[in-house]
Amino acid sequence: MRHKSYIELCSVIQENGHEFHKDFHTWLYPNMHVFNYIVEQADLVYSKGRKYYAIATLWEVARHHSAIREWDAEFKLSNTWRTDVARLMSYTYLRFDGFFALRKRTGKKLGCYPWGEPL
Repeated sequence: MRHKSYIELCSVIQENGHEFHKDFHTWLYPNMHVFNYIVEQADLVYSKGRKYYAIATLWEVARHHSAIREWDAEFKLSNTWRTDVARLMSYTYLRFDGFFALRKRTGKKLGCYPWGEPL
């Protein structure tokens, strides 16, 4: 499976900006390896025939693996970004459309502008 590039993912975020936290792209860039790892783990679950799965479970697995693999003391896997990752996976990879239970988003912190430009 070919991973999507940061630019490809930002295009998806920009197209659906009202669904993402404004600063999600700033988390995504230095954490592309985390995003790709979660996609790979979701693919393993999906390949076993699961139709639905919890992003929280995948997030905790990634958090655990990040803690034992990386020596960087910065805490990267704040729950703030968990649903943004699930949404991005759902919009980017058709097999994950409907895989995660996602609610409609509303709020002041939504509306991502990846390059500082309004959508």
